[in-house]
Order: sequence, then structure tokens, then C-alpha cells
Amino acid sequence: MLNYLTYRYNYDRKFQGAKYDEKDNPTNKAAELRQKFEGQKQEDVIDGLFENWKLDNPTLINDNIVKRFKQIIYMLLNYTYSKYAINKGYNDDVKLLSPYYFELISSPNPKENRYWEFEHCKVKLNSSYFNFSGWIGPPPEPINYWKEVEESDKSFIIDSKYYIVVARNSLNSDWKIFKLKNNGEKGSGLKTDWCERPVGWIFTSNGIYLATGNLLDTSMEYVWGKNKKYESYIKSVYRWDAIDEPNTPFISPKTEQITDWNLKQQLNVNNNKDNKIKVSFKNKDISENPIYQLEANYFNWLSITNEL
Repeated sequence: MLNYLTYRYNYDRKFQGAKYDEKDNPTNKAAELRQKFEGQKQEDVIDGLFENWKLDNPTLINDNIVKRFKQIIYMLLNYTYSKYAINKGYNDDVKLLSPYYFELISSPNPKENRYWEFEHCKVKLNSSYFNFSGWIGPPPEPINYWKEVEESDKSFIIDSKYYIVVARNSLNSDWKIFKLKNNGEKGSGLKTDWCERPVGWIFTSNGIYLATGNLLDTSMEYVWGKNKKYESYIKSVYRWDAIDEPNTPFISPKTEQITDWNLKQQLNVNNNKDNKIKVSFKNKDISENPIYQLEANYFNWLSITNEL
């Protein structure tokens, strides 16, 4: 999809940044792309991207994602040339013939010498006939409730919250990440990935501690925050300050840095409990026309093109 958008955007700007050497060979991306269009119809070149993908993925041709892709092309015809679009994308008839269409929000990024490239495809649902309410557009950024626990908080209380621990079992081992729940049970959070040094809670008369080592006794050798030895085996601790169970983040095994928090998407935004798009008519005179009886799930509407 991003290549579809990139190709048309540069085509419409006549590849202004194209450069060639003394033998008329292309020397940059704009010139290389322009060469692909020479002697060809623009929709054939752009749809060639999809045709090549189908050759590389023959087992997916009948998959639902192919139907979805064609529908997206149809609804984005103002931004690409394609045989899957009304009049191949040469005008904006989709605004009249389709109950709704996509308006592109993303902008291309300038690359080398007036060559433009799309890196994202964010769209807005629009229509000449309907008003939409509810959540329309990309989902909101999920909230990160992971809070790093400081060394000064080395003694824990039973809080029934989830924790993650970045730890390892020897100085030469890769770092791993463990998700534990502090629910007050004996051996709560015990992880046996490393039989010789698991990660979990130690319950003592002085408090609850997080440690690696033998969790069946009160050994304090590798207790987090207790002495300097632990630093080689427990790198960091985070607490999840929310009620639901979180996903486990991902880390770099060599650097112990968290690379992806793996957060869950928020649901039920804007108090729209069923997460559906609600539709009302801009012009009630067309409300009796069956083609415009829409469901909120707009992808269920089948394009009127022959290809679909």
C-alpha cells in the first residue's frame, strides 16, 4: 500500500528530482522510478506491485487480506492509479458513487533530491452522504502503566500487582524478562526457567523481597537492592500500576534494555462500548436507497468494481 501511494505521488510531480549520468542512466530513486513508467500506463505500473506480490504469495491469493486490499485501493482512489478503482483513479467519482471513501491523512516524507516516500498510511472515513460518529481512525496510543521500582523500595508489600524483572542466572548468560504477580502466596511468582537460580519472592519475618537463588529458604545472597551482588543478576524491576494483566515486554538479551513494551490497545474509547461507527444521513432523501443502508463495519460493503 505504501508503494502504491509513493508511486502515484512522485508520478503526479513528474519525478522532478530525477537525475541521470552522461549516458542517460538513472542516478537516483526519482530517475529509477521514472524509468519504470516510461512507455507504460501508470495504473499498469502501480498495479504491477500487487501482481508481483501475488506471484510471490500464491497461497494467499484467495485469502481475505486480498479482498481487503482491493477494497482499500477502491476507497483510496484519489491517491493512487489502479484498475481496482473507479475510472482507474483518474477522477474523484468515488465520492459520488461510493457510500463512503477514505481521506488520506498521512503525508510523504522527503527523501533524496525531491523524491517522496510514504512511511505510514493513516486514513479518515468520509462520505458525501453520511455523518459518522464514534471512533473513526487509528486506535489511540496505549497507556504504559509500567513504573520502575527504585532500590529504596526493595522491601515489598503484598499488593496483588504484576511485576517484571530483568535478570540472568550467570555473568555470561543473556538477560531474560520475567512477569510475576505479588499475591502473597508461598512461592508466589516462582519461575523455574533456570532451575539453579529462579526469580521470585522471598518471605521473611522482616518483609518480602525479590531475589534470584534458592527461594525455598531465606538466603539473602542475591536479593534485589540488598547488597551489590544482586546487580550482576537482577538489572531492573517494574510494577504494573493497573488492574488488568499486562503483556510481557520484550528486551534485548545482550543489553538488557526493554525494546518493546508490548502494550495492549485500548478498547471502548469515547464511551462507545461496542466500538462501532454510528451513521446518520446528511441528506434524508437518499435514506430509502438500499445501496446506502450501511453497517458501521464499513469493510463489509462490497465494491461495485468487477474485480471485487
